[in-house]
Amino acid sequence: RFQWVSAVDGLWGEALPNGTFNGMVGMVQRKETDLALGPFGMTASRAAVVRFSTPVFYSYYRILLQRGNPQHHSWSFFK
Repeated sequence: RFQWVSAVDGLWGEALPNGTFNGMVGMVQRKETDLALGPFGMTASRAAVVRFSTPVFYSYYRILLQRGNPQHHSWSFFK
């Protein structure tokens, strides 16, 4: 029998100064859950406290940022 729970703080899991984690990584670390599902980034600090499975699927999502407006000046090569 399984029960679906969400992280109380709504976070994936970030290392805290005392060596514990918050979020879903922290829930697994504290043995509040048996596993966590999500698009977790595999980091060395997380791998020190939890075991990652083989990725279930690969995603090709990208982060897009707004491009600045280039200031083109006719005489800019003199700067």
